[in-house]
Amino acid sequence: MVVVHDAVLAILQARGWAEDSLNAGGGGGPGGILTGLTQGDGICQLVVISEPSEEELCSQDEPFSTCWEKLTPEQQLYTITLSCAQDTSKTSTSQAGLVFPRIEPLEF
Repeated sequence: MVVVHDAVLAILQARGWAEDSLNAGGGGGPGGILTGLTQGDGICQLVVISEPSEEELCSQDEPFSTCWEKLTPEQQLYTITLSCAQDTSKTSTSQAGLVFPRIEPLEF
């Protein structure tokens, strides 16, 4: 999951977006990573969630990380969500130079 998250984050950072811990809303947890980003008046939240392809592959009694390590790549599913908006709490109203991310399909 970290590899997928870091690949998407690298694309956003290459396009001028910077990590913002105040915009992360709590970070994440087992099976998920949440990262806040800013660029000018733009704010984004990148969420990467991982889960097994079938619920039966992981027991409710074992830690997620233990189960995840046993799964094959074909059994690992990822959901990537990028939510962006203009931060209206900032005093500047200029949108000049603000480029919202456009993610090209990735292959891992």
